[in-house]
Amino acid sequence: MTSRLVLVIGDLFIPDRAPFKKLLTPGKIGQILCLGNLTDRETFEFLRQIAPDLQLVKGNFDVDSPNLPLSKVVTHGSLRIGFTHGHTIIPPGDADALLIAARQMDVDILLWGGTHRFEAFEMEGRFFVNPGSATGAFSTGYWPEGEEPTPSFCLMDVQGDVLVLYVYQLKTDASGAETQKEHTPSGVSNMATEGNVIRDERLDTHDDGGDDEEEIAAMKKRVAEMESEAAKLREMQASLDQQSESLREDREDIDARSIFVGNVDYGASPEEIQAHFQSCGSINRVTILLDKFTGHPKGYAYVEFAEPSLVAQALVLNESVFRGRNLKARNYHFLSFLLYRESIMFSGTIN
Repeated sequence: MTSRLVLVIGDLFIPDRAPFKKLLTPGKIGQILCLGNLTDRETFEFLRQIAPDLQLVKGNFDVDSPNLPLSKVVTHGSLRIGFTHGHTIIPPGDADALLIAARQMDVDILLWGGTHRFEAFEMEGRFFVNPGSATGAFSTGYWPEGEEPTPSFCLMDVQGDVLVLYVYQLKTDASGAETQKEHTPSGVSNMATEGNVIRDERLDTHDDGGDDEEEIAAMKKRVAEMESEAAKLREMQASLDQQSESLREDREDIDARSIFVGNVDYGASPEEIQAHFQSCGSINRVTILLDKFTGHPKGYAYVEFAEPSLVAQALVLNESVFRGRNLKARNYHFLSFLLYRESIMFSGTIN
């Protein structure tokens, strides 16, 4: 079975990490997925030397490349992999917004950047990966005061319907100097989705070019070991499919019965909103969205009715006055289209 190594890299800005450059030598990488903010021609040429198959999307600082697409999809075997810089995801890095983007792109794996922080997680049978910044460039709004981003990138080894994800993060000593250590992999996560197995492993970087070939060989060996694990995981996945389908149906049923309400007064309670829409019919739940950082209301709410037929009646109250404000009542799917759903909410259930 043919194996292909795919480099996932983004937010380079200043390409000055020598240990990373020694790892990224021509002839080993089959494809590069760059998540934007290349910023200069020198870096572009460097990546093209590593692999001619260089796929680019536009970052928020790629002002000299206006024709680059904001997102792309590539296919490897049965895997559809989508990638984007991430500055168009609203709110930035929000799990629900990323899930909506993955659904719209119809991908199994979504790669995004922008935050300069490595992340990897699974949601609803899809895998999400942020490789971080390859040069450790600073990004406002994502890092606590006094903490600096850790330079990182990812390498995907694709073999049929099996994908192994390796994470490279630069290590430093107490004085901040870049260290040269052997790679010592340790499993971070192991998952199966739609019959595809994905493993995420975190690796230290080193500066010994002679060990690079051994590292690639070790990757191949781990892929072979994973094939036996894949069969077991697929059996587990099959047993979960029926439950997942039931959960999806429940989620779709709830969405069909819900509306999004905007321009809500910040002091409003779930009970007051319930009373405002009570004339439309029986209400199961009112949910007020909170800012994930401050914990304060965002001025948005969801109203879930007992029956889908009540949604049309509720939409009639669009622009109705509530606490001196004109409410914006919208179908729930309108919100999904805007990619604007917060992941932290405050719920009040109306009995």
